[in-house]
Amino acid sequence: MAVIDHITTNNSATYEIQDTVARTKANNLESTNYTDIGGGFADGNTFLVKTDDGMKKGYLNNFANWILDKLATKVYNQLATSNKTIIGALNELDSKKAVPGEIPEFFDNIDKINNTSIVIATNQSSGTLPKKIGGNRYVIITDALVNESGLIYAVQFAIGFGSSTIAIRNCNYTAAGNGKYSEWRYI
Repeated sequence: MAVIDHITTNNSATYEIQDTVARTKANNLESTNYTDIGGGFADGNTFLVKTDDGMKKGYLNNFANWILDKLATKVYNQLATSNKTIIGALNELDSKKAVPGEIPEFFDNIDKINNTSIVIATNQSSGTLPKKIGGNRYVIITDALVNESGLIYAVQFAIGFGSSTIAIRNCNYTAAGNGKYSEWRYI
């Protein structure tokens, strides 16, 4: 029988087993001819967990409840929502979906709009607003890709209320994500 002193995970990371008790138990698990459970998990299934008090038996339904509790209560300050829990942030984002046929008002930075969208920007919005089309509300149509480094590519059209002028600006493709919008051009 082979002695297990390392474990390799699916993503090829290898971990050395330092604990001789854990090494013995891992060897015992490996030497026993268990069948694969596949996708047939049930709430009553058990598994082994190493705790500070030694090896303990855990139940799958308790583990699932623990995960759900973490999703509902653990605070992640990196989230860009007012609710900093995973479930709360998802609910917040879901509640802000545009109703079909309605265009949402946008009070943020128009230079940072990512993906494809149509929004109503107001004079309370920030970023480089098109000043020469008049009014204080604009329909902004955007197709852009922004990553952590910045702007990769973009095009924006702006139509002002009470004006027959259309503004357009773009950013040529840059893989580095350091692109900049051109000045607004007016039609």
